[in-house]
Amino acid sequence: MKKVLIAVNLRSCENVGSLLRSIDGLGWNELICVGTTPHPLINEYHRLPHIREKVSNKIAKTALGAEKTVPVRYFSTLETAVSALRGESYSLIALEQSPSKTTLAPVLEQGNIALLVGNEVTGLTQSDLKLADKIVEIPMKGQKESLNVAVAAAIAMYVI
Repeated sequence: MKKVLIAVNLRSCENVGSLLRSIDGLGWNELICVGTTPHPLINEYHRLPHIREKVSNKIAKTALGAEKTVPVRYFSTLETAVSALRGESYSLIALEQSPSKTTLAPVLEQGNIALLVGNEVTGLTQSDLKLADKIVEIPMKGQKESLNVAVAAAIAMYVI
């Protein structure tokens, strides 16, 4: 069974670095960056050289080497990423607050799993959620309604 994390339109290089460390530390297989999500150097880097270097250095500060050990793929749209993953027999689980969600619990299904997380402020869109097989959320007990995306993803990856 393979497990991948899909990060959609994240804004923060530091969050991407933290995600890479969690993927490595928790034994997940890959990070898939979608849309505007910053990503470390990969073969088909689509940004200008000066931006590429700045982004890669910022990610490396929090990834602490995981940017070199965790495979990363980039897709310009979530639909393209999901299409590729469906061809590899992945089940898609979205981590988001939604009326149609279930509480995060260990995933007992056999097969490949892709966990989908969204933008730090706006989360996943309704069209993003329609692509998921299941929507899960982490129950919140305090005044804040959500956690930082890197923290929430790490909790979900651990539970799954």
